Amino acid sequence: QESKMEGALRELLFSEADFSSLNASVMRGLVELEARCGAVLIKEAAAHLAAEHRAIGVALRALDDLAAPLAAFAARFQPDSAQTGDETGASPRSDDGPSPQERLRT
Repeated sequence: QESKMEGALRELLFSEADFSSLNASVMRGLVELEARCGAVLIKEAAAHLAAEHRAIGVALRALDDLAAPLAAFAARFQPDSAQTGDETGASPRSDDGPSPQERLRT
């Protein structure tokens, strides 16, 4: 009876050692898989960021190319101080009555 119990205990200890070894092997495999997946994700993210960087660069160059034509277009709608008789360049306010400069002239 005692030898059966010793054999069963020995078998249990060997089984636990095998399970522990298998568990460690599985954990190593999971860590390696996570590392490989992480590397793939980092590469994909880097490629995506590089593409976004290129697109932003193209957009900035396009905006730079449009800056002068847009400024020229907007200048056509700015009041000319020589035409309005206003040396300060302020636009007249028709809704509030005469401007402070016009009030001083009268």
